[in-house]
Amino acid sequence: MVTPGQVLAVRQGPRPQAVLSPIYGRVESITDGIITILPTHTRTQLNAYIAGRVRQVIPHEGVVIEAWAHVVTGAYGVGSESGGEILLVADADQVLDISAVTGEWQGKIVVAGRTASLELLQAANEAGCAGVVVAHMRSDTLATYAGSNSRPGITGEDELLMPVMLTERFSPTMMRSSIWQEFSSLQGRYASMSGKTQIRAGLVRPEVVVCEAEWPKELPTSEVTSGAVQVGDLVRVLRSPYLDRIGRVMALPKERQVIATGSSVRVAEVLIDEELVALPVANLVKIAEGGTHDD
Repeated sequence: MVTPGQVLAVRQGPRPQAVLSPIYGRVESITDGIITILPTHTRTQLNAYIAGRVRQVIPHEGVVIEAWAHVVTGAYGVGSESGGEILLVADADQVLDISAVTGEWQGKIVVAGRTASLELLQAANEAGCAGVVVAHMRSDTLATYAGSNSRPGITGEDELLMPVMLTERFSPTMMRSSIWQEFSSLQGRYASMSGKTQIRAGLVRPEVVVCEAEWPKELPTSEVTSGAVQVGDLVRVLRSPYLDRIGRVMALPKERQVIATGSSVRVAEVLIDEELVALPVANLVKIAEGGTHDD
């Protein structure tokens, strides 16, 4: 076995020269001064999910990238990581017909209004769309779109599936004006998008991230990591009896608590209209207000 940079042959003399292995591999043969190496590893080029500064190098694994960014966190999604310019094609309460899909959607993250049909998602995928964002969608429609890769509560494992993000989950509703206005202000900007969702352990939410080239002179003392609810976050509740209510996280007890279903879960103490309630962290989605983002 040979490794990159390993000396394979040396020519002696006043000006010695060495031949180095360019790859990981196994020496297949040595004939008439020709060394044949059979590769054992394939070089893989991995693109960064976001644009930013390399904060840490993890040997043999990857890097941690820190960015100053706008982060819009969704309630549920499917699909892998993608990227493209943000394109608004509908108002917050508008429902598009399949005829709305045009060549302009290619390579774009499309904000498509209230909801989308299965046919529209399929047409967007065929058009080369980089991602679709809507307010809500029927769970069976989303599951049919994801196909065999759909597992309730855990998505984003199919690297070839165009990401779809729901900002308001499954109940029929329009996109909140604050989210639509955020997308409107970012129209034409390049964004990173992930449809990956993990509801239970290791909570992960789908997101759209737009990184800024210019950083503020003074960064906040605490970092805001997309998808991870922290003390002080403004959040929206995804389940009854506080469905769609807005509150602020006041505390995150370390101890897990038993809820009405009998499950032991992590909870957050959330202040909603002057009432402090304990809610499962998995039932909360934070309303991004800006901050740093790690990838």
